[in-house]
Parts: sequence; structure tokens; C-alpha cells
Amino acid sequence: MTRLTTRRRAGAIGTTLSLSLAGLTLAALASSEASADIIQVGAITQTSPRPNIQYQGAFGSFISSELVNNGTQRTLVSVDLYGLMQSVGLNYIESISIIDGGNNQYNSSPGADIDYVLLDGLGANVVTTLGYVGPNTPHTLEGNAVLTNRTSLMDAVTGDQDYNSFHFVSLGYMGALTATFTVTGPSGGGGGGGGGSGPGEFEGGGGPGAGTSNLLAVSPGLKLRISEAGLGERYLIQIKGSAVPAPAAGALAALAGLCGSRRRRRR
Repeated sequence: MTRLTTRRRAGAIGTTLSLSLAGLTLAALASSEASADIIQVGAITQTSPRPNIQYQGAFGSFISSELVNNGTQRTLVSVDLYGLMQSVGLNYIESISIIDGGNNQYNSSPGADIDYVLLDGLGANVVTTLGYVGPNTPHTLEGNAVLTNRTSLMDAVTGDQDYNSFHFVSLGYMGALTATFTVTGPSGGGGGGGGGSGPGEFEGGGGPGAGTSNLLAVSPGLKLRISEAGLGERYLIQIKGSAVPAPAAGALAALAGLCGSRRRRRR
């Protein structure tokens, strides 16, 4: 009887330990999901004469602009993502959003008209998906391919509208164009590479280890380049970032399953 009681108690202890570890696993997962940080990069307005801009925010040392003349003079804004993310102690980017400033004109082609988006200075293992959320009907049903087409060239001309051309994305009142990432293959934290890639084909380093991740590791030379089609309309840039990659849910679930498996073997 004594021996039987001992085994039952050992089983109970194993059960309690497994449940505790499973609880800690779920707590760790919840904590990791809550670890993302939102960085409000600031507000940008292109002004005259080009390439002047007005910037409102705390990261002015990482923002610059230049004149591009491809038949029409245009303002190209660059954001030093590596320097910016290092300044706030974050190493990974989950998403980048370009958001209407809320005080633009909202008649034809409502809101800021995003003519060009480029992520520059990366390697070759990231695909980016563009998505639009906002009130502007022409874009709400458009997927990544169409949004990519709209923002792949600085090609907006006088008379273009959001509904009769594919030259830009009109954000609408507080609408947002957001880039998210799928990183495949092993990585050591990114690293330089090709000169850059257009939206929908962003390429670069990912989080530690092999497999697939939604986190883009920042690396020296990583820059975001944006051009708004006109002058005087305001847009915001927001980054969702993380200091460390969150543990994969599958790995945590496997750990919980392993605990349960060990408990059963004790029986």
C-alpha cells in the first residue's frame, strides 16, 4: 500500500508540474505577444520649393529629403530605419504604416496621395505584403498586387485621380497603407545586400533561426523611401517594432505537449 500511494503521489506531482509548465508557457506566449512597441515616427508634409519638407516628431535626425527629376521634379523622403530603431532600442520591425494626417483635402483623390514606397538596403529573403485600411472605396478591395503597382514608381501627373489611374494610393481620412513581412530561411540578424526592392518584393534579413517569421531584422543601411504625389498634404509614419522576436506559438505548444508526454510515461 505504501508503494502504491507513493506512485500516485508522484503522478500527482507530475501532473501539477505539467500544468504549471503549461500555464507558464501560455503566460510566456501572452507576454511575447504584448512585447511589441509602437513608434510614432512623426508627420511629414512636402512643401515648396522642392525638396523642402516640414517634419513634426522626435526623430528629425533620421529624416531627410532630396530632389528627383525624372521628367517632373519630385520630392523623395528617406527614413533611416536602422538608426531610428537603434535609437529606441529595438531590433525588429513587424510592420510599417503610412497614415493620412487627418487635415488634408478629402474631395477628389482624398487625403495624402502616396506615389512611391521603397524599402532600401536589404538582402534577399523577405517578401512584403501591402494592405490598405481606410474610407477610400477604390482601395478597400485592392490587394497587394494592385497596391504595389500603384506605389512602385514616382509617376503621378496632373489630372490623375485615385479612380482613373494606378499611380498612387489616396489614403482618405486617416486611412493607412501598411507593409507587413514574411521572412524565410535562416538569418543572423539581417545584413546588407542588394540596393533595394519595391513594395511587394521587399527583401532582407529576418529573425534568428530558420523557418518563417513576420519580423524583419534591422540592419545598417535599411531605409524607407516615400514620395507623396503633390505638395501640402500631411502623412504620418508608424512602426510596430520589437526588441527580440517573440517565441513561436508552435514551439511553446510543443513544450507543453512534451511536459504532458513525460507525465504519462511516469505512470
